[in-house]
Amino acid sequence: MTGNWQPLAAAETLGKIVATVLMLAMIGVTVVDVVGRRFGLTIAASFEVTQLLVALGFYLILPQATARRAHIVVDLVPQRLDRTAGLVLAALVDLLCAFVIAWAAAMLVRQGQTLDRFNTLLQFTRLPLSPFVTVMGLCAGLTALVCLTQSVLRLHAAATRWRLK
Repeated sequence: MTGNWQPLAAAETLGKIVATVLMLAMIGVTVVDVVGRRFGLTIAASFEVTQLLVALGFYLILPQATARRAHIVVDLVPQRLDRTAGLVLAALVDLLCAFVIAWAAAMLVRQGQTLDRFNTLLQFTRLPLSPFVTVMGLCAGLTALVCLTQSVLRLHAAATRWRLK
């Protein structure tokens, strides 16, 4: 995915590190909470912290997974198309995904602003919720840009193939 472009390679490495740290933190919180229950010592905020870590882990890695096309994919449209038509169809699907994800990103950012306006705090940790939701929205927005870029690249490839015919 990254080729020789160093900033993208660095961002990919950073994404892997962040995902690993979040996963280890989630495991750590869960293990400590489960073992602590055996001795009557629980972490009151373990459910909250786990929810935040799962959400952040998902949204922070989403742009990278999308750029790598590392998702599980189900083709709903049988593709008995030639290569050029297949590229156009894939570009349209990428474009649709970009719009849907951009809409979700806008809703998350708007929700983050609402939560900030009302100074909404998490119940146990008393952390403000708005920064987490806003980061999720920004990551979704970045994912939408990745989808849009992939759509443009596929359309360019289809146009090139069509011109060569």
